[in-house]
Amino acid sequence: MTHLRKETLILLTKNKTMNYVKTLPEDERKKLIKECQIESAELINEFKKKVEQLQREKLEKLKAERLEREDKEEHIAKKVS
Repeated sequence: MTHLRKETLILLTKNKTMNYVKTLPEDERKKLIKECQIESAELINEFKKKVEQLQREKLEKLKAERLEREDKEEHIAKKVS
């Protein structure tokens, strides 16, 4: 179970959301659930995009740090020679 799903289950339980949904008339409940399914798919896609962006940024930062370290090592090696 993903972290996002665990968090969702906790929120549903603590906020008693399902108790509220169960009190709705069936047609309204079905409409609400369908809207939530559409929105949740969109939110999951947004979340995945953000995670990918963060991973790219982290990778770029690591590459920049590695290049900087290599440049420093080259500079030190030239001084020593």
